Amino acid sequence: MNKIFLGRDKQQQRFRNVLNSLVAPASTSEEKPKIFLLHGFGGMGKTTLLQRLYNISREGEFQNCFNTLCLDWEKEREHYIGLQVDHDAIQPVTILEAMYHKFLQQEEWKGYFEEYSYNQSLLKTAIEKIKQAEEEQERTNQAVLSDLTTKESEVYKNSDKRLAKALGAGIAEIAAKKPFIIFFDTYELVDRIECDSVLRKVMKHGGSQVVWVIAGRSNLANNICRNEAAKEALTAALADNDPDIVALAIKALRPLDALEVPQLIRFLNLDQSKDRYVREAAARELGYMANEQIIAKVLEAVEPLIEAMRNDYMKQVREAASQAGATIYSATEYSDYKEVNLDKTVRKKLQYALILAGKKISEQEEELEETEPRILINNLNSSNDINERERIINKLGKLQASEAVRPLVDLLQDTNQEPDIRATTAAALGEIGTATANHNQAIQALVKALGDNDSFVRLQAAQALGKLIPPVGIDVLYQAIRQDKFSNVRKTAKEALINYIRDSNQSTSEDRRKAFNYLKLVYPNDAETLLQQSIPDAHVLREYNPEQQVNFENMSVSDLIDQLNNNNTQINPDECVAIAKALGKHGDSDALEPLINKLKDLEEGDWVARVSVIKALGNLKISMEELEQTQLVQKILVDRWRNDAISDVRDAVKEALKYIYLKTGGYKPAAQALERYSDDPFFLERLKAKISSRKNN
Repeated sequence: MNKIFLGRDKQQQRFRNVLNSLVAPASTSEEKPKIFLLHGFGGMGKTTLLQRLYNISREGEFQNCFNTLCLDWEKEREHYIGLQVDHDAIQPVTILEAMYHKFLQQEEWKGYFEEYSYNQSLLKTAIEKIKQAEEEQERTNQAVLSDLTTKESEVYKNSDKRLAKALGAGIAEIAAKKPFIIFFDTYELVDRIECDSVLRKVMKHGGSQVVWVIAGRSNLANNICRNEAAKEALTAALADNDPDIVALAIKALRPLDALEVPQLIRFLNLDQSKDRYVREAAARELGYMANEQIIAKVLEAVEPLIEAMRNDYMKQVREAASQAGATIYSATEYSDYKEVNLDKTVRKKLQYALILAGKKISEQEEELEETEPRILINNLNSSNDINERERIINKLGKLQASEAVRPLVDLLQDTNQEPDIRATTAAALGEIGTATANHNQAIQALVKALGDNDSFVRLQAAQALGKLIPPVGIDVLYQAIRQDKFSNVRKTAKEALINYIRDSNQSTSEDRRKAFNYLKLVYPNDAETLLQQSIPDAHVLREYNPEQQVNFENMSVSDLIDQLNNNNTQINPDECVAIAKALGKHGDSDALEPLINKLKDLEEGDWVARVSVIKALGNLKISMEELEQTQLVQKILVDRWRNDAISDVRDAVKEALKYIYLKTGGYKPAAQALERYSDDPFFLERLKAKISSRKNN
């Protein structure tokens, strides 16, 4: 273990003892670097003591015995824009760059850092090539390879480690000729975990003939990078019942190389980990691990990441999984990873998932040359290669091959087929057009696919129905808008419904009115925008306003509660919406328990009804005692905010918590929730100001 020397009275003598050991090294000399740590609050004399130790190393008996370098990070900030940012935004590569240039100020040391200079040049070239490729891709809207060499890609993916090793090696060479004493002052400016971890790598590669004297405000002896007890505590925290603690532990363990891929796969699994922050943290860490030289270990996470990209109902988790998948896909592209064997079929699945997730993929396959539908259908039936079958299905769709409808319907209905095959099939049926629209079984298969377990299949089915405009599609698309957990499926279903309203050739006036009414119920702003455009029957749609069967506005609270308890949301969610709105207007706390029970019933159901119930809860006049008794904020609303798949629901929770906080004059659990989960850092402060203003008035 590294020796860390603390204390003030005996420190000068200890320092002299270490210097003597370097001048006349013993045969049992330690191989690890020697570190003097001067820590404490500002103004206690750390800089003065550091200067004294610097003078000791250059005077008297030690004169001309050592190479010395003194680096004050406060002064270095004046020279590097990368250091003129927030503490947690400083990048390790900036720290290494500052040290490198400090060494180069000594003419006799320049020759020792050629390896660093070489790696630095490779990194700059790689960054420039990637930038140029991205700009060209943006300009042409076509995939462009960055064309990195093996060494460039290797340095790019592991820049911190490669540069730290090269810098440490240069220091070791200098120290081999004459021991080296390196002094750091104001180290607190650069001691974030990531930077400190990289500097420790430099120290490690610098070897035992180097003494590091570090003055800063933090006790780095307790840094978790070196503290096994902290590692153990964080690892134990992975089993904590509080998901916030688990998510933070996952994030904190990565710099310590203490995370196992199987652990992260388990946390990513929707069935095993119900909290979205935990799943999101797991996905992000898998992506970070893929950036390091352990890519082979991460490959087992590819299929779980694909599953998360396809079927995790939280958008943030899907995005984190997509980013991790893109990192792995990119890493396994380069020639220096030839020894890493990512199965061809799995790689193709990853590529398809990334494309549907909106990621730009460099690989492009040539379109099949065959144009005879019957030959393509025979090839489709005889091939076991998933990638080849997808290409055939895509080709049949582009050819609008009517004879392919029957076999494609069979594929779509076969739940034993790979989801990618069935999603591609749904898209092809939509492309074929008229022949599919006139094929009743094809339409029924697409309608059924809109309820499939796989989100990509549902998305392609919704898109196909929006192209074919069958009358039976209106109700199922509306149901998808109101109940599907995936925003991309809901968005596609909404666009499909709008196609019904716009298309006077394939839809009847009755179908257009029905579709418009559905759109107006869920997206009134979109409906109003549509009326401003040139659409068929715009004047009729503008006047169309179906009457509500029951007028809930004039009912008493007790009658409304009875209606709410008897309401079957699965059959009539709009009735639930109307009842909740009426209860919210009354504001009577007698509705508290019934609304909570209804919200529990709606956990997996209609999100529009869920929003209405949450808004009603926020409008009730609830006492502190009732809030504590029901745990409305802590257990019910916070859980919805954390884990509801629908952003509109989460927004409704935020508003409900706002009203609860204001009406109670600052209910603490509401304040804690708003502070923890609001994207607006000043949201709670504005509410506090409102309460303060009321009190003053």
